[in-house]
Amino acid sequence: MGDTVALNAEQVANLKPGQRIIFSGGSCGFLFGPRFPAMVAGCEGNIFHYIHVGENFSALHDQANLDEYGDTWLAEVDDGFFVETPEGLLHAYAVEDFEERGVAVELCRGDHDVPIQLARISYEGSGELSTRIWPDEWHHEGCTSIQHQGYNS
Repeated sequence: MGDTVALNAEQVANLKPGQRIIFSGGSCGFLFGPRFPAMVAGCEGNIFHYIHVGENFSALHDQANLDEYGDTWLAEVDDGFFVETPEGLLHAYAVEDFEERGVAVELCRGDHDVPIQLARISYEGSGELSTRIWPDEWHHEGCTSIQHQGYNS
């Protein structure tokens, strides 16, 4: 497994089914247990569901309580890459869900709990290639969307 970044509980609760994570388990605040790749199945209330491969290549469904996130388990992502800048780390990663596929870029800063979404380039289910950018950190200005022309086959 390559470089990873730990998610916070809010980010975990907003993961989409099918997204890949690295699941880490432990107890009493010490994450010393198993660390393995898993796929998000979704959240049902405060229960986070995931799927992973067990012994003899069997697919296993498991769950973890979001109230215990950070104390007994963590989720990390390993998709993408990071570029160090004076403002923080730029994190580019794949976005794949039922409506769009593309690349997102966020700024990860030490003084922020949550990465700042900067841009997303995606192929949407409608057959359009578009780029969305957010001009300010809190998205007060909304987003600017550019529909790319001449890329349809």
